[in-house]
Amino acid sequence: MKTTSILATLVISFNAMAAGDNVNNIETPSKPFGVTVFLTGAELGHTTEVKLQKGKNEVKFTGLSSKMDQESIVVDIADKNITILSVFFSNNFLAEMQKNPKVKILRDSVERIKDKLAFLEGKKETIIKEKDLLFKKDYEGLDNDIAKLNAYTEYCRKRRDELSADAYKITKTETSLKERLLMFTRQLEELNTRVGMPSAEISVLVLASDDVSAKFDLKYRVADAGWAPKYDIRVDGMDKPVNLYYKANIYNNTGVDWNNVKLKLSTADPLQGAQYPRMEAWDLKQDPTQTESYKNAQKQIKELQEENKTIQFKTIEVDELSAEFEIMQAYTIPSDNRPYLVDVNNKQLQAKYEYVSIPKMDRDAFLVAKVVGWAELSLVSGDASVYYNGSYIGKSKISVQEISDTLELSLGRDNKIAITRIKKSELNDHQIIGNNEKEVFKYEIVVKNNRETPININVTDQVPLKNDSRIDISISEISDGKYDKYSGDVTWALALQPGETKKITFNFSSKYPKEFDEYYRAKSQFYQQNYNYGIKRKFRTLSAPSF
Repeated sequence: MKTTSILATLVISFNAMAAGDNVNNIETPSKPFGVTVFLTGAELGHTTEVKLQKGKNEVKFTGLSSKMDQESIVVDIADKNITILSVFFSNNFLAEMQKNPKVKILRDSVERIKDKLAFLEGKKETIIKEKDLLFKKDYEGLDNDIAKLNAYTEYCRKRRDELSADAYKITKTETSLKERLLMFTRQLEELNTRVGMPSAEISVLVLASDDVSAKFDLKYRVADAGWAPKYDIRVDGMDKPVNLYYKANIYNNTGVDWNNVKLKLSTADPLQGAQYPRMEAWDLKQDPTQTESYKNAQKQIKELQEENKTIQFKTIEVDELSAEFEIMQAYTIPSDNRPYLVDVNNKQLQAKYEYVSIPKMDRDAFLVAKVVGWAELSLVSGDASVYYNGSYIGKSKISVQEISDTLELSLGRDNKIAITRIKKSELNDHQIIGNNEKEVFKYEIVVKNNRETPININVTDQVPLKNDSRIDISISEISDGKYDKYSGDVTWALALQPGETKKITFNFSSKYPKEFDEYYRAKSQFYQQNYNYGIKRKFRTLSAPSF
């Protein structure tokens, strides 16, 4: 197989097309056969059968996207008797991209409305001039004829009222037409995202040893396309597995429609270079917004947003190893900048169900499915729609950041589990002890199971972290709770029978110097409230469209 890229033909042999040189010119419109869609960007693949004559042939592929990365162009020919002499790229500003019949309909509608508005404007001018002429007629000869004078005056009043009514109707009609004109104009602007965009062409100069029919494989990368994950989580009961429907929203604004193409979704970065990678420091407490991958993704989002005002972009986390998803069904994705939903994968996963509650933040209990075997699915962090027993519960999130064999999926609230968290008031809640102040916190958490079946529930609260040597934190009662000294979290694992109620007593105190102001005390009490300690799954941060 002969393969060449545009990088391999920086010096083009124009002698092959010089006067007197016999070159067979072939022009072939080319449509994508297969598309690999990255989170931002895509690779289009074209396959075309071309009849070549013995000698030199220039094959011109037309109707390509002008948003292609010229350095990514690769041409393959599966015939050892054909030699590729050169490959070069050009834009054709005279050739209009694929015509959209909706554009012509909207343009015609816009022109008709403009004609009607122009006609109405003329009628309004006539009415204004006629009204100006009323009451301005020479009344000479009518002064001594009161009857004629009164009749003429009455006619002018009546005619003025008629003209005013006509002008009012015209104004209402104009308002309605202008609203329709604005609607059609906006729709036309949306469909015109590719109108005026030049058509790209790739010319391949080859030398054939004989008359032959050859298959040309052409690939190139384009900008202004991408995909984002979307999940549906369906659970039919706590004794049933989790049904995970992995989907993707794909948008195409390349100027070329993808008609009935084979799609492949990839989490790879198409902009990655040839230089071998360098590892970033693996800091267990590292702020992810300070990593180089996050900063690079933010820069890319800024560039993408400047080019595309319709699609919003965000940073997401993907596994360190790239994954590809081959879509078995062919899809059509028009180049209209709209998201199109594609089915990626459906899986049934075994899960363990339990309830979780953080009454300090929200006093509801949340049903959580702990799923094993998820790592093999190559998931991407994203939003999920949750359905339980056929009913829509709400939005949740799938996060792949944590290194664990278990993926936690939040399935929504359960109002049959009642939870209260009450602060117990005491006279000695706040004390002055020498140069120090002491605050005592006493809470009572009550959990009641109003379901007809037993439940397991993890209730979590927190103790402030000692982030200053002058602060002293003392825990006096946590009712058999499990305390994590790194995060400050206290967790109680409760098993409740139907109708059963359990109480948790939770007491701690903080002591600090009196000179601490109110702000610093509050900060010390709730410092690192959302701090998440632990080993993190290695992941990359990339930009992706946000739908």
